[in-house]
Amino acid sequence: MQIDHVENSLMEALAIEGTPIAKKNIYDAMKQHSVPAVSIAVINNGTIEWARSYGTLQAHGEGKAETSSLFQAGSVSKPVAAIGVLALVQKGLLDLDQPVDEKLVSWKPQNNDVTLRHLLSHTSGYNVIGFDGYKEQAPLPTLQQILNGEQPANNPPVLVQFTPGSKFAYSGGGYCVMQLLVEEVTGKPFHHFMDEVVFKKLALTRSTFCYPLPKEYVETAAVAHPGDGKPMAGRWKTYPESAAAGLWTTPSDLATLLLRIEEVLDKKMVAAMMKPAIPPYGLGPVVNNEGTDDVEISHKGRTDGFASGYVYFPHLKKGAVVMLNADNGSILLDQIFRSISHVYNWPTYKVETKKVASVAVSALSRHAGRYGTEHEPNDIYDIQVYLDGSDLLVAIGKTQPLKLHPESENRFFNLETGRSIIFGEEKGTPTLTVVIQSGFQRTFRKF
Repeated sequence: MQIDHVENSLMEALAIEGTPIAKKNIYDAMKQHSVPAVSIAVINNGTIEWARSYGTLQAHGEGKAETSSLFQAGSVSKPVAAIGVLALVQKGLLDLDQPVDEKLVSWKPQNNDVTLRHLLSHTSGYNVIGFDGYKEQAPLPTLQQILNGEQPANNPPVLVQFTPGSKFAYSGGGYCVMQLLVEEVTGKPFHHFMDEVVFKKLALTRSTFCYPLPKEYVETAAVAHPGDGKPMAGRWKTYPESAAAGLWTTPSDLATLLLRIEEVLDKKMVAAMMKPAIPPYGLGPVVNNEGTDDVEISHKGRTDGFASGYVYFPHLKKGAVVMLNADNGSILLDQIFRSISHVYNWPTYKVETKKVASVAVSALSRHAGRYGTEHEPNDIYDIQVYLDGSDLLVAIGKTQPLKLHPESENRFFNLETGRSIIFGEEKGTPTLTVVIQSGFQRTFRKF
């Protein structure tokens, strides 16, 4: 019965004041967003209450998605990797506050003050937000080549951009430094280390950081679907940046990890993991409502053609993991979380209402154009804003254009994502700020 309610209660993040809140069926939403496969695991009362998969592993294909089907986890890799690394801290093999250059041998950071705590909490100062991955048969770089930005790596060099610990800046590059640290301290490839310390210990048989994806998993893995909605040639990209983006897993395995984390880490280390350094990030996960019974740990992830995320309330013993195989799936991901929240009475993921202001088309037209980050080559940060009649639309990376509703001439919101978009100016150049959540936003300059 609860499953039926979840499947038929998908809702947008926001509603316009005075209008009814519409609910969608999961299959209708999948079709709308061109998502071939969705897999869900719901945690309630400290157990996996149910798990279910929908659709096919490939658009118009015959391979039915199962709860055992693997999906790329993207940046959800980071909090999973963090659990393994914190196990090394617990054993005394690493120290959260020791400069990592004292342990690194084959590669040295140019700043001697970076610690493991900085790396895990995205306060290290390292650049390189995310990674583009490598298509089938493309040469794969070594970890040192990734860190140095040397061919065949397709990212810039990983460098410290500001004083470690002084502020928050999301960094996949920092997690690559952490990956190398683990490999050098343990003398093992990162995927072997995670197998031994986490996956085998908890009998998570459908999870791996190994790349390329081992043959025994290939036929049961979902196929990537980029922004055009078509299956990716070669099925998917490979991400040798394992700790940052390389995990393949299932919602049931991730849900099991969340429920049994204290079999890997003791209570003191779990508490340290859930303590934000600079909000909203703790040592791996995003942490909201810290210090309350409603404390929430979560993380989202994407690779080229996949989207995933988890939300878990450790004190309430509630949560969910959702994984899917399409670039356009991020909106659907949150719609599913919102439905689960509605059915299981979570403290977050509620629909909010907002008022719409009346703004002249001439004022809207000033915001049209392309925004992005020239120094961070990553297509998710290529943002197009344009007028369609009297509507202002935004397209981020390869995702579908979304309508922006004005709160004022410079502040807008989007119903599907719930995000605010603020237009401003910096040193005479127009800017666009995406407010992802309180304390977590990104600003882009107009080209």
